[in-house]
Order: sequence, then C-alpha cells, then structure tokens
Amino acid sequence: MESILLSKYAVSSFTQAFLGLLITAYLLVSANKNCSAWRLIAFFAAITISMMSSFLLMAVQAPWRVWFGPLQGLVGFFGFIAITQFAYTFPGGEASTRSRRALILSLVGLLGV
Repeated sequence: MESILLSKYAVSSFTQAFLGLLITAYLLVSANKNCSAWRLIAFFAAITISMMSSFLLMAVQAPWRVWFGPLQGLVGFFGFIAITQFAYTFPGGEASTRSRRALILSLVGLLGV
C-alpha cells in the first residue's frame, strides 16, 4: 500500500501545479489563439505536468515513484522549448529564422550532441 507524505516540498509542487492548471485552462478557453498563444499554452501545460510529476515524486512513497523524476525533467525541457519559441514569435506569431535556429539548438541540447 502506498503512503502519502505531504512535506513542504510536496505542498509547494501541488500549489504550482494547481496554478499552472488554472492558467492553462484559462488560456485554452480564451478566444483568438494564434501560434504564439498555442506555444504559451504548451509551456504552461508542460509546467503543470512537470509540477504534478514533482508532487507525485515527493508525496507518494511507492516503488514506482522513481519514474516521475525523468518524466519531470523531460516535460520541463519541452516546456523550455515552448517558452523559447514563444519568446521568438511573440509579436507577430510567425516563425522566423532566429526561432528555427533556437529550436534546432534546443533539440541538439536535448539529444546531448
């Protein structure tokens, strides 16, 4: 049987996940979504999933909880890519040469080349 430990780190992760969920839901129901808005939604969705993973890693005392550590890092990295792409395409919404270069560098960093 799994036990739940609500430490200050677990509560902090849960709070951040809840706020990320609220922000993601608000952005999803808002009108006029362009490419930049979808990238911002992807960022907050990734942060929400990463913080839920952190909460489960900190709070649940079970043998299968070790899988949440790598999940947290991987989803956090995809959130980093989404916010980087958002930053490069914010005013107009179109992908530029600089945003493509940043995407390629981010993916190269993910692969560890």
